[in-house]
Amino acid sequence: MEKKYIIIGGGAAGIGAAYKILESSKTAKVHLFEAQSILGGRARTDVNAIKGLAFDKGCVYIQDPKNPKNPWPGIAKELGFDTVVDNTGAELRIKENGIYRNDSIHGIPEINEFVQSIEDQFESHKDFPNLTVCCQPRVSDEHVQLALGLSPYGPFTESTEPWNYIASDRFREATGNWGNNLFVRKGLGTLVRQYGENLSNKYGKRFQITYKSIKTIKYGHFDDSQKNDDQSRVVTVVDSSGQEYQADACIVTIPVSLLKKRTVQFIPPLPLPYQLALKSLMLGSYKKIAVQLNKMPIDIKDDINYYLYNEDPHGVWQYYRLSYFPKNVLIVHTAGNFAEQLDFFDERATFDLFADSFKKAYNDQKLTFNRKFGTTNWDNNQYSLGAYSYTQPFGHSSTSTLALDARKQMAKPIGRLIYFAGEAYNLEAYGTLHGAYIDGQEAAENMLRDTD
Repeated sequence: MEKKYIIIGGGAAGIGAAYKILESSKTAKVHLFEAQSILGGRARTDVNAIKGLAFDKGCVYIQDPKNPKNPWPGIAKELGFDTVVDNTGAELRIKENGIYRNDSIHGIPEINEFVQSIEDQFESHKDFPNLTVCCQPRVSDEHVQLALGLSPYGPFTESTEPWNYIASDRFREATGNWGNNLFVRKGLGTLVRQYGENLSNKYGKRFQITYKSIKTIKYGHFDDSQKNDDQSRVVTVVDSSGQEYQADACIVTIPVSLLKKRTVQFIPPLPLPYQLALKSLMLGSYKKIAVQLNKMPIDIKDDINYYLYNEDPHGVWQYYRLSYFPKNVLIVHTAGNFAEQLDFFDERATFDLFADSFKKAYNDQKLTFNRKFGTTNWDNNQYSLGAYSYTQPFGHSSTSTLALDARKQMAKPIGRLIYFAGEAYNLEAYGTLHGAYIDGQEAAENMLRDTD
């Protein structure tokens, strides 16, 4: 018998799931629901902020392009999207005796010492299932903040501070020499959106998309007395207008932050193990700004990541201009606690804060910024409520496995009817675009097998 399936969420996980399900000749129909007006989820390109710039507000580049599991380099080639290898270096813009200068990321002993202390603590904590990467430092000065910015365990990598997430989760990530990241000239979000939109062209009436949010998922009951009840083998979803749709099974790909907030009501409620897992899975904070200056300071070179300390509130700006950008354009990043604070500012205040810090750092008050700029606020975006996932400790025991098992728990199906997919459930590549896509495909494979 041919099956009907529902996918909730049109980001990379939902798109990956749809392709996998529709490959099966036994699939009669896939109905995908997306609450926003376009596909892509947290992969989003803004082409209107600055003329000629593809500003990726979410994921910026294709990570680990030589990983054989990563489909996105092949997809980019298939759709004719040019990619650029990330060969960016890194320098600090640091203040000493009241004077700013550029310095090597390895040139400041105080910074190196703190980076090394984070790495040492990670090595000693990684074998315990419920210990954070490191302890929170007692002071938070320029050197500490820059060290956090440069650390591979810091907020620019994990979207939260290393004392917020467990080391064992990071340790089990897949590692390998999979090549430098790839920027996408037209925007990574544009690539994801177009690949999703091609589903309709490729599969015709077997694929349907509805741009509405889902408010309720009814998935039956599973006690033995009702095992022959047809309703226990059917999923019913209700959209924002109250219309009902039925399917043989459903893949839910909305961010964990929305599941935690219960923006979708499950009937019956999610079983307790899933509710406990959601307590440990969090979305961190990541903020970006696209700006254009009247001129570029001579100290700024193409394809270099610069790091600049912001004193109040304290945090780090990371900024760069790629060689193919329009003239005098910078992309600015912040992450972790600093980004979370800035998400409470209005957009102009955040822009002004960076502009003032930048002018001081380059000692040029004649620098002016185009008043049109682009920015993000994922923490307050109703469709995400955060950037990407991390796992916080559960309880106080260093040997508790509840937090470490959270991603695996959410990947388990409920009654062969409800399947969860997304970057937050991928053990080897959480927080990545390919992790989300792979997880969507794996959930689809499991669902097809279970419903055969």
